[in-house]
Parts: sequence; C-alpha cells; structure tokens
Amino acid sequence: MSNSRENPILPQEKFFDHQQLMDALNHMTMRFPSLGIGYLGESILGKGIPMITLGYGKKEILYVGAHHGMEWI
Repeated sequence: MSNSRENPILPQEKFFDHQQLMDALNHMTMRFPSLGIGYLGESILGKGIPMITLGYGKKEILYVGAHHGMEWI
C-alpha cells in the first residue's frame, strides 16, 4: 500500500487558481462517487463558489472554511 504523502490526491506544492480548483474537484468526484459539487453563489469576480457534498444524505453537517477575499489560505 502506498503512502498518501508519496501519492497525494492534490499536489500541495503550488497555489491553485479557480479553474485548477474546479478541475481538481471534478477529478475527485470521478474518483470518489460519494462526493458531489454544487454552487453557493458567485464571487464578486463572477466565479462560482463551490460547495462539496459528502455522502448520500443520511446526516447533514455544515462545515464552512472561509478567509478574506483575494487572500491565499
């Protein structure tokens, strides 16, 4: 079994722009069928704000990860 640090799902050595983030999320939804992507709205720049769902609706939990706009996490 390979170490998850040797074969990460998402590379952590670089910053993602919005398109790279969406591409990575789409890749993850294909790899993990229990993930889904929705949109909460649009940013001030007109880009979709993604919402990731996990599972099949047996429980509902809201986790919000936020930071000030135009800043890197």
